[in-house]
Amino acid sequence: DTNLSSHPGVMNIGMRPTVKGTSLTVEVHLFDWSGDLYGQTLTVSLQKFIRPEQKFSSLDQLKAQIQRDCEAARDFFS
Repeated sequence: DTNLSSHPGVMNIGMRPTVKGTSLTVEVHLFDWSGDLYGQTLTVSLQKFIRPEQKFSSLDQLKAQIQRDCEAARDFFS
């Protein structure tokens, strides 16, 4: 099934240091999307770099920063 629709979102490429990640991961969050894409092939187009990966002292701090990142990305796409 080839669906060429486009959905804005954010992506992290990194080691996830706040949660003691040990391998490089790629995580994509699509805004306003509900559905299961696990096992699907996606084409991702990078539009803007927001910030480098960093380690936070708590998950709450990480979640707050992710929220700010999402707001910055939504502003960019609007």
